Amino acid sequence: MSLSGFVVQLSWRDFPAGVPANASPDMGAFVSTSFKASTPWTYVGNPPNEVYSIGSVACSISLNRTKMWARTSARTASLLQHEQGHFEITALLVRQMDRELSTLLTQTYSSQSDLDNAVAAIRDPLAQLIADLQSTAAADGTYDVSTNHGLDAGNQAKWTRAFQNCRTSATGELVAALTAQGITL
Repeated sequence: MSLSGFVVQLSWRDFPAGVPANASPDMGAFVSTSFKASTPWTYVGNPPNEVYSIGSVACSISLNRTKMWARTSARTASLLQHEQGHFEITALLVRQMDRELSTLLTQTYSSQSDLDNAVAAIRDPLAQLIADLQSTAAADGTYDVSTNHGLDAGNQAKWTRAFQNCRTSATGELVAALTAQGITL
């Protein structure tokens, strides 16, 4: 189990890119995150008595600063807090992914396909949830819709509390933390 990039406190210096020409005029900033989940595997034995297992789990979260931008006129503390939430979504779900993938370290599989399916059963739903919650150039995700890009102070406060509660719990799950704040997905 290895998790890197989990703790990042955004500042406006993290937004060096220029505002794209096609950016919506009501959009004040854009955060770009990415993650990797590595589960190298090994096998022991000879066919048909092979046993496959995961040797390690390594997950990482990173900011794609070259794609991050913010309008100078929009650089407020509340918008920065909202943008921090975009990072938190990825970080908290990748932490959960790291923890859940690590449970596979003690398992053995009779084929590489079975091992790959076990990894995908954990990784893919969490990756899809990240995609659903985050926004893209084409569409707003659940977080931006719910908070109106941070302009709905009441809903933004609920999301921020959920992020804080989930982050302070080593075993916290983001969906449960959101549900506890009355946010349904």
